[in-house]
Amino acid sequence: CGEGMAVTAPDEIIIFPGQQEVQCGLLQTAGESGLIPLDQCVGLPPLLTICQCRSNTTPEPTPNNDNAQLNACPAANPPGCSVCGPGKCVGDPDAIFMFPGQPATPCGILEEAGLLGVIPIDQCAFLPPLIDTTCVCGTGGGVSTPAPIE
Repeated sequence: CGEGMAVTAPDEIIIFPGQQEVQCGLLQTAGESGLIPLDQCVGLPPLLTICQCRSNTTPEPTPNNDNAQLNACPAANPPGCSVCGPGKCVGDPDAIFMFPGQPATPCGILEEAGLLGVIPIDQCAFLPPLIDTTCVCGTGGGVSTPAPIE
């Protein structure tokens, strides 16, 4: 939507020629996460009338995470996927994953992109062995602490 603007119709679908259909809310999340290149992002606002962009002066509420939420891996909504593999999630969201020809990306953003369906399912399938060590993939959320060496 542009700087200081937010989607108010997140479930509306936008169709770009030659691209998959995408929900406005997902497009906004991808833009905010840096998954849309800046040179493409700046030209999008005039094309997003269906998304009903409005001024966003109120910060979004922060979810209250209890211990059960911290220990559970988030579920992917179709067509999303877990970049760590089924039943697994990123343990170190601040770690940086690097792959030749792609921008360096924090593991948390990579995970969010997978869960939201921004990463095509065929590409998501080959990611687990590539990111497992860097992103500390496991069956529960949060950065794991290695056991002390005796």
